[in-house]
Order: sequence, then structure tokens, then C-alpha cells
Amino acid sequence: MTPAPVTASASPHRWQRTLAWLVAAASLAVALLVSARFGQLPAPRAQRTPQRSAASLLAQVQREAVGPDGGLLREPLTRLRPTLTEALAAFDAEAELATADSATVDATLSFWLNLAQALALAERADDAAAHARFTRLLPIGGRYLNRATVEDRILAAFDDPRVALARFDGTRGGGVLDGAPFAEALLDAQLNDGVRRLLGRPDVFRLDGTLALVSPRVLAQQERILAVLPDDRRQLLQFVWAFLPDTCAADAGPCTSRADVDRACGQRLVDCEVRALPDDDRPWPVE
Repeated sequence: MTPAPVTASASPHRWQRTLAWLVAAASLAVALLVSARFGQLPAPRAQRTPQRSAASLLAQVQREAVGPDGGLLREPLTRLRPTLTEALAAFDAEAELATADSATVDATLSFWLNLAQALALAERADDAAAHARFTRLLPIGGRYLNRATVEDRILAAFDDPRVALARFDGTRGGGVLDGAPFAEALLDAQLNDGVRRLLGRPDVFRLDGTLALVSPRVLAQQERILAVLPDDRRQLLQFVWAFLPDTCAADAGPCTSRADVDRACGQRLVDCEVRALPDDDRPWPVE
């Protein structure tokens, strides 16, 4: 008796086709992320006008979910997660007007700062992984954007070094939230307050004898910082000094004042060596 022929369970061609489909799908995903990274991925326009503005919705979240020290509160942040979703939809609807040529620079900058912070808050509310900054895409004004694009391309185009330092980015080493979103009429004062909150933390700036220990987030802005300072004060510590308190209260906890810097670094602030502190990119705690 002639034995039955043995047939392969799956032809090589089927595996080749499957592999080709997988490679094509992965390539498409990468291409979409790259397009989003450069803000070039088209998105449908918002179909409805929100009942509340993005700023008012974000203000509610910050007012109820941000503690006095900038900490995030778990219960209100979870409860207000739908409000954040509504705010992100409102940003989409408002984007065209907020970024039009007729809008002021402060209005446009406030819009992008608030959007970046809303995205970071949504990620913390969801306990999202760090890569969500790149992989979460949102339709904004006719294109899909992720938080990385908003922060690293759109906001980075503004020359003001305070923009990067005052902004909450969801990490322990970044800016500290308060109870109000950025607003066009108050933007300059809000940026100053944000930098003060950041530089008032010992993990961002402190002295060790004549060593001035500075966060890498601040050092990364050094070129822009020096560009905005007068010629006779063009050094990093002059910028830091300007945002420190004159003195520290006895019950203030860890604190570095202008008087402390003057004593350690001299009146012209040239007697201290600047060194980098470790960066802290751990997620901002939600308690």
C-alpha cells in the first residue's frame, strides 16, 4: 500500500504574507506617530461648540484636584476625569481662534500651556505610563497631536525660558500646579509665580557650601535664560536669585533665600560653582 503524502500544515507563502502584513502594520503605526510628532496628521474638525470654555473646565479641575502644595488629590481627580475629557474637546473647538494670526502672543501661549497641562493631568488621572506622552493622540484644530508635540515643538518655539519651567508636565522634576489655569491677562505674573514655585524646591535648587546645585531642567534652559539677562548679569545664578524669596520663614521647611545665595556666592554671585542635580522624571504622585 502506498503511504499517503504528507502535507505542510501551513504553506511558506502564508507565513510570508502574515509577516509582510505585520511589518506593514508596524510601519504604518510608526509613520502615524512620526506624523503626529510633527503635527502633520490631519484630524476631523470639532463638530459641536462646547457649553463651557476649556479654561473654565480646567480651572474647575485645578481648583478641586490640586492641593495647596501642588499635590494631586486622588478622589477629586478621578471624579473630575470626565470634566478633563470635556476640556480636551473644548480645546479642539477653540484651537482655530486661539492660534489665529489675529490672536495675541499671550493668548496663544496660554492656550498651548493649558492644553499641555490638561493632557498631563489626564495622564496622571489614568496612571498612564510615560510613553503616553507620545502615543496618546488628540484632535486639536484639525490635526492629531500628542503631548510631546505640544511641549517639544509648539511650546519650545516660544523663546521665554519660563515657559518650560512653569509648566506642569506630570513628573516630580517639572513645574508645580496651582489652582488656576494660565490666562492671557495674567500670563506674565503666572509664569513668574510658576518659576518661583519650581525654584523654591530643594530638589530643584539648593546650596552646598559654595556649590550651587541646580536641576537639569533649569540647566537645559540656560541659553535662553542668558539671552534675556542684561550684559552685566548674564549668568544662570542671577536668574535663579531673582525668583528666590528675600528670606526664609522659620517654619518654611527646606528653603534657600536670596540672602543665603549672597552669603555663599558673593554679591556678584561669582563665587559659587554650578553643578547639576539628578533629574527626577518619576510620575507626579496622586494621593
